[in-house]
Amino acid sequence: MQTYKLSFLADNVALSDSTLLMQSDLLNSSVLVVPRAQLDAADIKSMDTTLPHKGVYVLCGKKRLYVGKTNQGLGRIKQHDRTKDFWDVAVLFVSSAFDEETIAGLESEAIAYVQQHSDFVLENKQQPQHQYSHLGTQFNVQSFLQQFNAVLGFLGCNPVAAAQTERVALSAEEHTSKLQQQIDDLEADLKQQIAKYDEQVLKVEQKDQEVQSLEQRLAALEQENKQLRATVQQQQLPTLAPTSGAEHVFVLQGGKANMVQLAVDRYVVLRGAKINVNSTHKSLYRSTKSLYEVLRAHDIITCDNGEFSLQCDMSFATPSAAGSFVLGRSCQGTAEWRDEQGRSINDLHALAAQNQDPSSAEAGATTDAQLASSSAENTINSTSTDASVTCNAGVLEPQVLQPEIELLAASNELPVKHSLSEEVPEQLRGVFHLKHRQLKAQLVYKGPKQWILLQGSQVRGEERKDRAVAGHDEVAKMFANEREKGTIVAQPDGTFKTVVDLPFRAVSTAAEFVLGSSKNGWEAWLDDKGAAIKPLKDLVDKFEGKAAQQEQDALSQ
Repeated sequence: MQTYKLSFLADNVALSDSTLLMQSDLLNSSVLVVPRAQLDAADIKSMDTTLPHKGVYVLCGKKRLYVGKTNQGLGRIKQHDRTKDFWDVAVLFVSSAFDEETIAGLESEAIAYVQQHSDFVLENKQQPQHQYSHLGTQFNVQSFLQQFNAVLGFLGCNPVAAAQTERVALSAEEHTSKLQQQIDDLEADLKQQIAKYDEQVLKVEQKDQEVQSLEQRLAALEQENKQLRATVQQQQLPTLAPTSGAEHVFVLQGGKANMVQLAVDRYVVLRGAKINVNSTHKSLYRSTKSLYEVLRAHDIITCDNGEFSLQCDMSFATPSAAGSFVLGRSCQGTAEWRDEQGRSINDLHALAAQNQDPSSAEAGATTDAQLASSSAENTINSTSTDASVTCNAGVLEPQVLQPEIELLAASNELPVKHSLSEEVPEQLRGVFHLKHRQLKAQLVYKGPKQWILLQGSQVRGEERKDRAVAGHDEVAKMFANEREKGTIVAQPDGTFKTVVDLPFRAVSTAAEFVLGSSKNGWEAWLDDKGAAIKPLKDLVDKFEGKAAQQEQDALSQ
């Protein structure tokens, strides 16, 4: 077992500043630890002649090392005192058993060891590569190097051990920092997940409110449907059950559904209709999609072999709304719903008008457009008129008695008929036109504050600008109201078409309704020659002023 004798070569000096000597009698080797400040002490000088001179040394500084070999003992270290500034302590390992090959091998092995196992910066410019002449010498060098490191570890000044300790401390600190970063990341991710969860909860609550609203709407429609059925039964009108050859039962072209008309504004899609629930058509309203979801949730719409079927009767205000619900797209109901003989609702209205008694021509059969106008309370000059419900060709139709005015659809085949005061100037008796891109509309002047947008006129659809323009929300509301009542219906190109004659108090309001944006009507509407009707403004003002004065005079008499 290798033993060493430890000596402190200076008295009354702090341990950290003492010169230490460890000697082994077995190998006649010594390890001398000399603080730089003690190099010139008398006891150090006396050791130059007593210690062996061959060995290796290490100059230790903060994070810096230098390894060298010496044949001069402490004399070599004193030379470095004049040439190197970084070091604070010198460690010298000498032995009388060392020869040139041994100290050369120790220097090379010590440098390689420090480079491999230490974080210290090595001040050596070169690393000597020593070739051993005998394997025994190489073994001895390895043995001496282990003893040197053991002694340094015991003295607490082993730079490799110190570096390893520091490395472990840094590793623990880095590990702690990484753990903290992971904790911070988890907390941030958790906050994001909580925020997303709260957002989903809010959406679910909003969806529940929408579903509740739709359920209330469905319940109200079912109640109205029951009341209408009771009314039909009391009046002994045709049965609702679809029977062969029953003209009042309509079949939707392009779909598998039956429909009956209970009243002017009640069209009932019968149980068993096939519904295009999975429609992705761009003209399908979001509210209809939500209605599908509610009906499926309550098993009112069920699926069998990929087909969705309606399990109860449902009523709608217009045939277009009923057709849109079935097909999952916009629908021109008066044309697409047909009876078993292939006749559309429009065809039946025309047939009913042709079959009227000539003696009642003055009363006039109302067209499909006038039926919708009556239900929407848009019939012009309807004061003091009586309405009765009759069943013509299996379709419920209100017949208006003794109308004061009749406005028929404006088209190339049908002339516009209207009863105007003989005092209206001839220039104001024509049909005025508005054309803008795909929009085409026609307008007539009836009298003071009565501009009539004719049936068949095209109106801008969803991309309207009057909704967000201050002061123009009344026209936007009018558009939404007429759409809800079914007096304007959606077209495949995204526009809407009027199915009744709509009255307006001002020519500009009529233009804004058509274009969906603010517009000077006197410049937008054109006469038959394509010229703006702006020159007619003074004539209209003069005529309406005269009419107002006459009315005032009549009241004052």
